[in-house]
Amino acid sequence: MNAPDVSIIVVTYNRAHTLRQCLDSIRMQTYPSKEILVLDDGSTDDTAQVIRACGEDIRYHPLEHQGLSRARNSSLALARGKWIAFLDSDDYYLSPDVTRDFLGRFLEDPALDVVASGWKIVNPDGLPMADVAPWEQAPVFDLESCLFWKPTFLSTKMFRREVLEKAGGFDPAFESTMDTDLFFRILLDGSRIGWLRKITSGLRQSPDAMMRDAPSEAFFLGIAIERVFASPQLPA
Repeated sequence: MNAPDVSIIVVTYNRAHTLRQCLDSIRMQTYPSKEILVLDDGSTDDTAQVIRACGEDIRYHPLEHQGLSRARNSSLALARGKWIAFLDSDDYYLSPDVTRDFLGRFLEDPALDVVASGWKIVNPDGLPMADVAPWEQAPVFDLESCLFWKPTFLSTKMFRREVLEKAGGFDPAFESTMDTDLFFRILLDGSRIGWLRKITSGLRQSPDAMMRDAPSEAFFLGIAIERVFASPQLPA
């Protein structure tokens, strides 16, 4: 089989209740040369049944539970595309042209390594709450703006495969904010990130989860920021 242009990766753990909407939004993408890769990080709910019911065009890989960073790194080893997109299993694409829009931005500026977009905050039922256009606060996505604003949600990005490989993937030591740590490392290494000034993805927010995860996120974010300022690659 010929390798697809794009690998869209979903790493999931006990999100059967939101997974169908996520996968349907990927399957409806109009760009034809894509693969859908789902890694199930040891779910104990109905995740497997949901995936099988979605269709045979999904590459499904059940795993022993190993944590988000390791599961994402496993997905990179399996993905065949030149471009890589991650979509969290409780998020979804808002349009069938999201993949085309990302790739169009790469064609518009071939020097880009990552394309980033905006998002819609939705409640646990998927109902819209607010649009976020991060380029309004950070017109240039560089290390300085990333440190200030941290617009690093993976569900709103597409990467050249090489930039993820060069960065070494996700750090398994991080139990949260591993996406922010990844972006810090990518930017320290001199990679270029450009905006697709469109709202592409619905990001589901659960107040209970936010309260539960806040201490962990603060702890690991502190480690990531300390690493940035200790790096010999830090610009003057």
